[in-house]
Amino acid sequence: MKRKIAVIVIFAMITLLCACGGGRKVSQTEEYIPSNCKKLFDRIILENESGYYYDNWYLECLRYYDKESGVDIPCCSKPECIHDGNEYCVATSNQYNVQTMGMYEGAVYAVMYGVQDDTLEFKLFRIEPDGSARSEVCTFKTLKNVGPAEADYMDNVILHKGRAFVDYSYDYEDSDGTAVGKSYYGKVMIDLSTGKQKEIPLPDGLSQDDIIFIPREMRLDGDWVYTVISTKEHKGYRCDVYRWNFVSGAYEKLDMPQLFSSYTVNDGVVYYTVVDKSNGENNTVQIYRYIPETGVTEEFTERIPEERIIEPYLIGSNNNAPEVTTDRDYIYYLNYDRHGIIRNDRDSRYYVQPEGIIFSFEGEELARFTLPIAPTSDFDGYHINIVNGRVYYYGNRGTVYGCLVEDILAGKEEWKEVYTPVIGDKL
Repeated sequence: MKRKIAVIVIFAMITLLCACGGGRKVSQTEEYIPSNCKKLFDRIILENESGYYYDNWYLECLRYYDKESGVDIPCCSKPECIHDGNEYCVATSNQYNVQTMGMYEGAVYAVMYGVQDDTLEFKLFRIEPDGSARSEVCTFKTLKNVGPAEADYMDNVILHKGRAFVDYSYDYEDSDGTAVGKSYYGKVMIDLSTGKQKEIPLPDGLSQDDIIFIPREMRLDGDWVYTVISTKEHKGYRCDVYRWNFVSGAYEKLDMPQLFSSYTVNDGVVYYTVVDKSNGENNTVQIYRYIPETGVTEEFTERIPEERIIEPYLIGSNNNAPEVTTDRDYIYYLNYDRHGIIRNDRDSRYYVQPEGIIFSFEGEELARFTLPIAPTSDFDGYHINIVNGRVYYYGNRGTVYGCLVEDILAGKEEWKEVYTPVIGDKL
């Protein structure tokens, strides 16, 4: 009888995962959407028409949540697999941990890392959407005398035009494990079909010794990779935006200001935010539009009041910075604390109710929305993401909430629970 029940459960699991494999149909030239690479607080969620894939860090398991049934199961349809990290399992691994994920043409791609002897390996895997197989695309980085804690910054992968772009950094150690205080920053481009790799070079005239840090602010648009590089300056440091053409190899430095807090790119146009504190403590934020091909910069929005007491800052230096992003349909202004630690004993002047503004590409304000969150003692943070026409955010214990963009635009804003990740010992 137990055997019969097990077979029925396994059959249901396979049926569900096969159904999710249909997913959203995308073209061969599917392009990455800037807001779609964002982490939702701790982990990535990936959505198709029937459900969500997510890396459950409580259980160290890649899981799938079905929208219609509400069933949350390991993303593995192997017969009789118990999902305990064995080599047979698709959803779990005793050798490698998921660092970050992305989705392209229906398949899930995961950057995973593991230590073999004294070598830390970073690999790119392809996971079939029905949970039937996990195959290695390539090993793109091997590091000796570098522990996982020093190399846990390979957490930005963008899948675009048949390629994976991975943004990474790590800290050097001596052979005895002592940190030497030097970081290395890089980016690698991987062909998804062949696994062939190309390290993305630094701009001419720059070396690793010139770099203070590179914020994880990579963007893709057309054939261009955009990146922010912070370098030493006489009185401190500066941040500049560069772009590299992965077809022609051309490099360009963009003529943008130093004090910008975020940026996004859409159809060859760069949108960025600037904080102004020239009027005492009454901060304002403004979105500008910059066209690299012509060098023209213009105001995209009027000044937006900023209630918090914050200093003007460079991109990547403050997680409270207002953010501009896009889903290819609209431009979004998001004002929230991306580290999200809100406590009752925190100075309330630094807290702001998370809010957003939706703009057309002509700069017209279309709607505003507010996340229904209050600064309570048990609130652990949030992160906002816009995917497939819906605004998402994380609440307590990783619960994901969402609201349709079309409902916000229609004045019918309603936030609903999408799912709560499984927490506990049971897979």
